[in-house]
Amino acid sequence: PDPRDAKIAQLELRVAELEAMVDRLLARLGVTSSNSSKAPSTDGPGVKRETKVRVGGKSRGAQPRHSDTRRRMVPLGEVDAVLGHEPPSCSGCGTALDSGCVSGPEGAGWQVWELPELRARVTHHVARSRCCAACGVVTRGEIPGSILASQFGPQLGSVVCHLLGRYSLSRRDASQLVDELFGVQMSVGTVCALARESGASLQTASSELLDEVRSSPIVNADETSWRIEKKLGWLWVAAAKRAAVFLAHSSRGRVAAEALLGPAYAGTLGTDRWASYDRLVPTARRQFCLAHLLRDAKGMASRGGKGAGIGRDLVDAFGAAIALFHKPTGDPETLGARGAPVRLTCKELLEKGAALTDARDKKTRALCTKLLKREEALWTFLSTPGLEPTNNIAERTIRPAVIARKTSFGSDSADGAVHFARTMSVLATLRMNGKSALNFFAQTLAAARQGLEPPSVLQYAYG
Repeated sequence: PDPRDAKIAQLELRVAELEAMVDRLLARLGVTSSNSSKAPSTDGPGVKRETKVRVGGKSRGAQPRHSDTRRRMVPLGEVDAVLGHEPPSCSGCGTALDSGCVSGPEGAGWQVWELPELRARVTHHVARSRCCAACGVVTRGEIPGSILASQFGPQLGSVVCHLLGRYSLSRRDASQLVDELFGVQMSVGTVCALARESGASLQTASSELLDEVRSSPIVNADETSWRIEKKLGWLWVAAAKRAAVFLAHSSRGRVAAEALLGPAYAGTLGTDRWASYDRLVPTARRQFCLAHLLRDAKGMASRGGKGAGIGRDLVDAFGAAIALFHKPTGDPETLGARGAPVRLTCKELLEKGAALTDARDKKTRALCTKLLKREEALWTFLSTPGLEPTNNIAERTIRPAVIARKTSFGSDSADGAVHFARTMSVLATLRMNGKSALNFFAQTLAAARQGLEPPSVLQYAYG
């Protein structure tokens, strides 16, 4: 045999290897948050975001016949002051107008909202002494322990905790803002102490929310990394329709998922495809996030090869499936009937992807094969009223914690992580129900300092 033929075959094999390497590198360069599970914050400045297609082709802004959301005028009996603006001279002849002139009809009113000068109220407590006239013994009064518990009252403590949890301020920024707004000098250590005190006082509220979520018929769950004691940990969330609960845990595995929802959750669970949730509920009561799969399908299309066309078709199919949920259908039977053709199309596309044999389509084939094995979990929303086809509920709920992680880098202690999770649980639940957490935090802090039973977060949220 000609040695040149062997050399050519060797070179051809090497070229094929290099082409495959180039394809893998180009695919990695093309990975963005729109075609993978990467976070949007990891996209470089050169990445162009896709223009989102609005459901039903609606344009931006207010829609025709939308409800009026303009600011209402405060009744005159409830305003703090009324200032009249008199005309200085007649607009007809220029004659000066004084108080002796006849008043005409009132003109248009205009209301201005302004803050008063903000300054914390300081109360000086003194333990006074009294001398008994009968025996001459001097007795000194005692300042109550609930007052000695802190130099900062429950309302101020509530504001600090709100700044940390709801608005993701760092401890140092919260300290500076309290000084600027209220004239209260508060060290970073004091801010941390108030956060610990508030977190400890929310134990009962957190337990309430955990029981409420575990008993809900539909729950969406998600998790994000959260440093605990300088080690990698995880912050989990389970969000129901009107309540949410967070859990700080060292694991991202099944043991943490069970700690969140219990070992035998009886409802329907919406999540991404993370394996830790697999044994909590059967596939028939599981809903995979179609938004995640939509991004995976875009990744298929961007990798090229024979799977690119399948990926593009899956993008359309998953998009149509999500749109089904947002269109009024009436009853579940109607939704199921409308979704049947989309489901059939998706299954056929997944079967084609699973049958691909080219090495370039290895990732596409693997994903399609996995989805076919649990294809039922893609369509649970068609037969379960109130269940969404995406995991947006959980992702929106956990988003403030993700933002907080970028400024705090997690928790230095296990107790700090627990307290943060409790605070986020209350904040998320009250926000779901249109309630502010400021008063609830203050009431809980006051009850803890006085040794009283804490208020019920569910009664506060639902009341």
